[in-house]
Amino acid sequence: MKRLFAIGIVLLSLMGCGSRNAQKSTESTSEINSDAAVEVFIIHAAQRCATCKAIDAVVAEVLENDFSDDVKAGKIVFRDVDGSKQENRELLTKYEIYSTSLVLDAGGKVTNLTNDAFQYALSNPDKLKEILRANISQALQIMEWLQTLLDGGTAPVLTA
Repeated sequence: MKRLFAIGIVLLSLMGCGSRNAQKSTESTSEINSDAAVEVFIIHAAQRCATCKAIDAVVAEVLENDFSDDVKAGKIVFRDVDGSKQENRELLTKYEIYSTSLVLDAGGKVTNLTNDAFQYALSNPDKLKEILRANISQALQIMEWLQTLLDGGTAPVLTA
């Protein structure tokens, strides 16, 4: 009985909320895809804690208030992913995700914002909004830059 209890605790901690993968602040450029939009992923377990719900709310607010034209134009795609579903396992593997996460993918340049999301979603949502705006804006610039290069132009200067 103790063994089953211990196994249950381990499984809950792996799929529960938290930032276990937050140490993996990944920035990878191995697969550049300039035709894709900036993808904003919230990856979560079936059950969501208060922090997870706050992260969802902050992301939705930023996308709606600051990037609605880009979302409508297909330049930004929001993906709400239940990581506990089998059909999403490939995505978890691709981004090396082990628990609830907030990830941006700009044509293969991946930015993991999980640490910031868990740190600020409840305690300082305005700070998280600022971080999201800056990272999404930079991701849009990267996609524009990639498209310009593929179209035979010269690379514009990226601003921070």
